[in-house]
Amino acid sequence: MSSLVSSAFLAVLNAAAIHLSVTPPSHASPAEQEKFKSNKKPSDGLSFVQLNLGFMRTINAGFCLCNLYMLLATIYPALLPSSVVRTIFAPNFATTLPTAAIFTPSNTYIYGSFVLYFGAYIRLITYRALGRFFTFELSVKDEHKLITTGPYAVVRHPAYFGAIFVCIGLVTVHLFSPGTWWVECGLWSTWYGKVFGVLWAANLSLIQVQLLARVPKEDHVLRQVFGEQWNEWAQKTPYAVIPFVW
Repeated sequence: MSSLVSSAFLAVLNAAAIHLSVTPPSHASPAEQEKFKSNKKPSDGLSFVQLNLGFMRTINAGFCLCNLYMLLATIYPALLPSSVVRTIFAPNFATTLPTAAIFTPSNTYIYGSFVLYFGAYIRLITYRALGRFFTFELSVKDEHKLITTGPYAVVRHPAYFGAIFVCIGLVTVHLFSPGTWWVECGLWSTWYGKVFGVLWAANLSLIQVQLLARVPKEDHVLRQVFGEQWNEWAQKTPYAVIPFVW
């Protein structure tokens, strides 16, 4: 029973961490976005990421519910659907019943979860540091202030640093962790599981590329808006995303 409780706790906590990481704390108003466009600043390239946010939250909730469902099914086998449905949803248990031992959290699951939590923590403290100035849209708000303390004293774009760890942790706990629904129920052994898994991992990787491509654009905007204040900050904080690397 303790392993089931641990697995359920991780499933819920992971889902919450992912949800918070991909949910914008505030939005730029249409007027602020129009002001941004009228100043002929570079495009923020966020369209692809924005289209994915709702999809990511839905998939994340789906993985959480599937994990919890299989954990409950080890206690209450009557919850399991027919063998035909199980052939699709849990092919490894189409004709047999899952046991609690199968869903014991593996080291991969635990380590992946902590990588995810680290990334989520970084993103949440950046949300708090910027407050209402943090938006997923590339914009400059009225009375905008340049925040150079907290995580912004380490790198200029710490939210993207956190996003790297969120992505690594997410892919690990969703697709590659023994002791979870996806791996133990054999979704990788199906053609549709392979297709979804590859597309999901590729999509998340592409999101990271899109986010990191925004770094020079954001620096350009901030340099134009804050001038010498930004230059002084860039000298004190030379790394954009990854400490001592970039």
